[in-house]
Amino acid sequence: MFQHRTDSHLVPHCTTCRGSALLVGMGGSGKQSLARFAALVADCDTFTVSVRRGYNIASFREEMKQLYKVAGVEGRHVMFLLTDSHIVDEAMLGDVNSILNTGEITGLFTPEEQTFLLDQIRPWLSSQPNLGEGRRSAWEAFIGRARHHLHVLFATSPVGEAFRFRCRQFPSLINCTTIDWFSPWPAQALLDVATRYLEQLNLEQQAAAGVATSARTTQEDAAAAAAAAAATGGGVGRPMVQRVAELCV
Repeated sequence: MFQHRTDSHLVPHCTTCRGSALLVGMGGSGKQSLARFAALVADCDTFTVSVRRGYNIASFREEMKQLYKVAGVEGRHVMFLLTDSHIVDEAMLGDVNSILNTGEITGLFTPEEQTFLLDQIRPWLSSQPNLGEGRRSAWEAFIGRARHHLHVLFATSPVGEAFRFRCRQFPSLINCTTIDWFSPWPAQALLDVATRYLEQLNLEQQAAAGVATSARTTQEDAAAAAAAAAATGGGVGRPMVQRVAELCV
């Protein structure tokens, strides 16, 4: 299941030109883990924002400049992984909407910064056929190069009003991505994960089976509680299978 979803769903987003995705599923369904693994398989860099105290839209745009340097100047495929927990200002999604739609965040770079970036890719520009004259043509070529290498993956939960509001407010999240729905983990898969983890511990077979079953039911209960909390505006708990197993050491 893990390999099938990675190979057939997420890896293409990291390898095709302008491939981007909207990953929709409850917390703990594996959106981030699979996205990072797909980027590794596709030999694609992973970029995410570093939310900290005082983080705001200005901080976000400074990080976007670094993202454009990787994709546009260095010419490396890079997956920009964004999650609900990263959104401290809805304007951030407005910028993501612009990236998906036009490939550019208006006003992100000053004229001086644009000149510096273009100077760095001058050899690449000179090798491009049919490139028009003038600064505008060169900048459009830079944006096109960045779009080719940049892959946006937004991992979000469908629970609550925020998801519906964002889909309406930022239509490129829907129109310019492939939507991948993540279903809850099957009970057998949860049991297999706990059992495999517990193999590292010196537990009797019967005890290990009981702990693995408890870990599975705890995860299921936690997921149900998280869904209820999210529906009422509360927080979402983290997956607990590994944590429960650790408590048994």
